Amino acid sequence: MPDTSDPKPVESEESHEIQDPTPLPDEEYHMRADGFLEQVVNKMEELQEGREDIDVEFAVCSSLI
Repeated sequence: MPDTSDPKPVESEESHEIQDPTPLPDEEYHMRADGFLEQVVNKMEELQEGREDIDVEFAVCSSLI
């Protein structure tokens, strides 16, 4: 509760607006994405070991168009 009926607003930190994405070569993007997905699957598999209501299956679908 504020000590006054008209409290001073909290000063926030300066924020920066991102205009353009960071340039990232396709190869590095895919390497990072694969690593992230691997971490997610590993965590889900850990959860699966202790619970019967979770079933984790990782499948990759690739098509050439």
